[in-house]
Amino acid sequence: NFNICSGDKVAICGENGSGKSTLLNILCGLNCNYSGRIIINNEEMSELSIKNWRNQISLATQEPFLFPGTVLENLTFGGLFSEEAAMHALDEMGIAYLAEREISVNQDSLSVGEKQRISLLRVLLKNTPIIFLDEPSNHLDSDSVQMIMDFISYSTKTIVYISHSDQLTKLATKVIRLKKNDPNGN
Repeated sequence: NFNICSGDKVAICGENGSGKSTLLNILCGLNCNYSGRIIINNEEMSELSIKNWRNQISLATQEPFLFPGTVLENLTFGGLFSEEAAMHALDEMGIAYLAEREISVNQDSLSVGEKQRISLLRVLLKNTPIIFLDEPSNHLDSDSVQMIMDFISYSTKTIVYISHSDQLTKLATKVIRLKKNDPNGN
């Protein structure tokens, strides 16, 4: 059992296979096959409008999906964000030089770290009150990790993140530690 309050910074920790990503997917409404109860603002999650819930949250996955097109088009996809806002975000993240880089299905024109930064920028641009991050510091250089740490530290948003990083875990106001289910009951 745990509670998450507005503005909390919650680190989900545990060994591989302990259910961290499953828990994050359930909280995001991506996995509706769960037992127990999840209450959000006095309402059972299964009874919420999933569309309304998803408008309140942003998610950066561990393995970001990018659409074919330029990096800038990936940030402005669907007209949710202006090119000006996207360019400003790229500049703040130190990767403005990637704006016109073409992304295609068959070719990797970006490093894993660059893809991770673009995924994080989409979350920041969406500007929701609740943010979910799956291993946000993976594949990032030390400057980018520091930006993530600063964001978590100074943001007033509710941020729930999976992390193996002691640096990021120390920033949490709450830590949820999951243990791998032992079939022998130990």
